[in-house]
Amino acid sequence: MLLLLLLLLMLMLLPLLLLLLLLLLLLLLLLLLLLLLLMLMLMLMLMLMLMLLLLLLLLMMLVQGPLHVKSFRRAAGSGRRKPASPP
Repeated sequence: MLLLLLLLLMLMLLPLLLLLLLLLLLLLLLLLLLLLLLMLMLMLMLMLMLMLLLLLLLLMMLVQGPLHVKSFRRAAGSGRRKPASPP
C-alpha cells in the first residue's frame, strides 16, 4: 500500500519536476542570450571607440601634414636662396 501511494505521488510530482526543469533551462538560455547581447554591445562599443581614435589620428595627420610640408618648403627655399651669389 505504501509503495503504491509513493508511486502515485511520484507520478503526480513528475510533471511538476519536468516543468521546473524546463523553466530552469529557459532561464539559463535567457541568461546566455543576455550575456551574448552584452558581449556584442561591448564589441560594438570597442569598435566605435577604435574607429573614433582612427578618425582622430587621421585628422591629426591631416592637420600636421601641411605644416610639415610648409616647413620643408621653407627649409628648401632658404637652402636655394643661399647659393645665389654673383659670379
